[in-house]
Amino acid sequence: MMDVNSNPKNPVIGDRAFGDDPALVSRMGAAVIRGIMAGGVMPCAKHYPGHGDTSEDSHKKLPMVMANEQVLCERELAPFCAAAECGVPSIMTAHVIYPAWDLAHPATTSRVLIEGQLRRGIGYDGIVITDDLEMAAVADRYDPDDLIRLAFYAGNDMLLACHAFELQERIVRTLFDARSTNLLNVELYIQREKRILAAAGAHGLPRPGPLSVIGCEEHLALAEEIRDRGANLEE
Repeated sequence: MMDVNSNPKNPVIGDRAFGDDPALVSRMGAAVIRGIMAGGVMPCAKHYPGHGDTSEDSHKKLPMVMANEQVLCERELAPFCAAAECGVPSIMTAHVIYPAWDLAHPATTSRVLIEGQLRRGIGYDGIVITDDLEMAAVADRYDPDDLIRLAFYAGNDMLLACHAFELQERIVRTLFDARSTNLLNVELYIQREKRILAAAGAHGLPRPGPLSVIGCEEHLALAEEIRDRGANLEE
């Protein structure tokens, strides 16, 4: 979590963030990223370019961050620059609009924010993944096929659908059809494939194992300890 929890009315970030200081969030976030990678796991920094200064939950509505570009660069972007510098292999986009950069599109469907600000501005060339496309912030705003094509064209390498198999299937079909009909340039698919294969090669494919370990008591206790120690951190 690289969000800066700068808005006390934020209903969804809160103690999921490392704090309200961009420098602290950058330092702690980078340390967690390095630790996760050292453990052989591929981490993902979210929610680019920052979900901390929102007063609405993107699971339910489309939030908007009204800060000017200077504030956004100094506050929201700083942790993601730190994440990129320490080699984070993937970054997740936010279903949030930032009028200072793009008045028409939330970050997930904004080519300005992904191909422009993130790729060319920060120089990030790892995987970019959407937040869940079933969330109301984007699901209520777009036709499903339009959302899939827009998110892919904007620069996302992977499109996330967390719950409905029907949407997962639709993503595959929509992107296949868009390529087959040249609605989306084949070069976009080649770029995405190269990034995904590069990440898989660098971090290794997951080894088969029992899924029962997910959510086990030991892991939940460790997660709670990490959260509590981070919340009580003194600068």
